Amino acid sequence: MRRLVAAAIALAAITGCSANANATQAHTPTASATVSDYTRNQAFLKVVKTDTRDLPDVALVEVGHIICKQIARDPKPDIATWVDEVKALVATDFTGHQAGVMIGAATAAYCPQYAHIAP
Repeated sequence: MRRLVAAAIALAAITGCSANANATQAHTPTASATVSDYTRNQAFLKVVKTDTRDLPDVALVEVGHIICKQIARDPKPDIATWVDEVKALVATDFTGHQAGVMIGAATAAYCPQYAHIAP
């Protein structure tokens, strides 16, 4: 849990705590992407790639955005519900730890307004 909190804080500091990145810019910025979108995506990926199996960057970024949409719809579910939803999005063999890292990193990068309620 301390590692997750530290990762979320570091990610929030790196990204400037703003939201709304486009998943299609996971690898390199394009003319339509802002530098902050690219930076948020790269910071998110740096955190989650250490704890996820070998999934494509674009898919991971998309899952990060889906996590934020789910939190926005139900900002007060129990932690087990969030973990189960992330595991269902990514893979059945995804661990609770991996899901927690992804939730914390997604919250810090893409929806920091929910950082106070994220696991």
